[in-house]
Amino acid sequence: MKRLVVGILASLSLTTQAHDFSGSLGESVNATDYLWVNCKADGTITADKLYFQLSSESPATSLPLVSAQIAKGNAVTNVTDLANGDSQPSRGVELVTGEGMYRITLNKNRAGKMNYSFVYHCQSNSGEHAETDTLMLQDQ
Repeated sequence: MKRLVVGILASLSLTTQAHDFSGSLGESVNATDYLWVNCKADGTITADKLYFQLSSESPATSLPLVSAQIAKGNAVTNVTDLANGDSQPSRGVELVTGEGMYRITLNKNRAGKMNYSFVYHCQSNSGEHAETDTLMLQDQ
């Protein structure tokens, strides 16, 4: 099964160094988007961590807040954009767990459609960009 998943990821993924992603969560309070990000070495640059920063793109009058959980192995971090409709994203977070597959889950705290965007980078400990493959698994 693991080989099948990795094979699918390799065939459907997008490889670049820096990323911006935009999406939306549907009306249901249970709407969840789910992505995989595979960080790997790029020549002499190792992939030591994943950097992530979230922005709500919905109007300030929207009630739900959008959050993201980033996980790899037993390590998990969470981030929430605390104000909708402003120009300030969430705080930036790093999950320092080396090369491999990171799981990103996006959700919200109430019913209502939410638009979001985020910036993410696979990086070495010194901040150099490593190779990144991304696959959207669930879009609700």
